[in-house]
Amino acid sequence: GMEGGGGGQSDMTGDQLVMMLENSGYMPRSSFGADSTTLYVSGLPADMGDLHLYRIFACFGAIASRGIRAIRQPDGSCRGVAFITFLDPMAAQSAIHCYSGTQLPDGTILKVSVKK
Repeated sequence: GMEGGGGGQSDMTGDQLVMMLENSGYMPRSSFGADSTTLYVSGLPADMGDLHLYRIFACFGAIASRGIRAIRQPDGSCRGVAFITFLDPMAAQSAIHCYSGTQLPDGTILKVSVKK
């Protein structure tokens, strides 16, 4: 058979392939798949930490292990953006319903939506 390019065998492990395809967004998800439990949050303060995020989102339901990620600048400050992954899609929906569109005292609008 052909080697490389067209055919033959991959050097990847099965686990690597599954992870790659799951993370690529190619695999169709059920409505209760991972995508519907992960929220994209923007409009956060520069000093927002994971613990702050935990305190405002954990009230809606259980959060996945390592399910809170504030996106940081090189200097360590928050870019104003974070991802929150709940175990239950209904918890994620509740958080969106409660927080999305909230206007902060400085005029910033908090945006909370399902991660695209």
